[in-house]
Amino acid sequence: MAMRAGLLMHQAGVARLGTSSRTAFYSLDIEMFERQHNIILEIGWTSFSPGSNKMVSRHFVMKENEHLYNGQYVSNHKYDFNWGTSETCSLDEALIIMAEDMTTTMNAGQEVMLVGHAVERDLEYLVDHGLVLPPNWWDLIMDSQLIASYVFGTKDQISLKRLLQRLGVTNVKNLHNGGNDAKFTMDVFLRLLATNPGQRL
Repeated sequence: MAMRAGLLMHQAGVARLGTSSRTAFYSLDIEMFERQHNIILEIGWTSFSPGSNKMVSRHFVMKENEHLYNGQYVSNHKYDFNWGTSETCSLDEALIIMAEDMTTTMNAGQEVMLVGHAVERDLEYLVDHGLVLPPNWWDLIMDSQLIASYVFGTKDQISLKRLLQRLGVTNVKNLHNGGNDAKFTMDVFLRLLATNPGQRL
């Protein structure tokens, strides 16, 4: 089932890159509080428009949970965003900004595809907390973990860190920052679409 889903996502991703002027990709990542997994500490996303080859990364720290830190079970890199300045705001404000960003893209005539690594749970959290997505949002998901399982012919759940190493992404640092993980997920996704299926991990 996962291999089949990865195959379909790989085919869809390659096809949309081929019609790049009509598609924009948004990779998403959230960081949860390690001791209470319904508390969101950070949200990050990266948008990529193949037609213009423009990539923008953003990172938001939740103001209401700013006093909470990971570090016991998950590395703490809350303020180590690699691609700009982290923004502090409420979760509601961050979700509004994200939705407005996607809406602006769609109003410009582009289809939005959502990208993530094992992204289903992240999206469910965000929708539960008020993120408004199109009614057919499940059909718009590109999951890099599932695509990797198809490309490399494995049933294993491949971590983002392992994929970055396997695909030769360099300058990898400060994973478990929401903005960094979103950007690295986009890097992995684009490399997977350019990778011929059947290679071994």
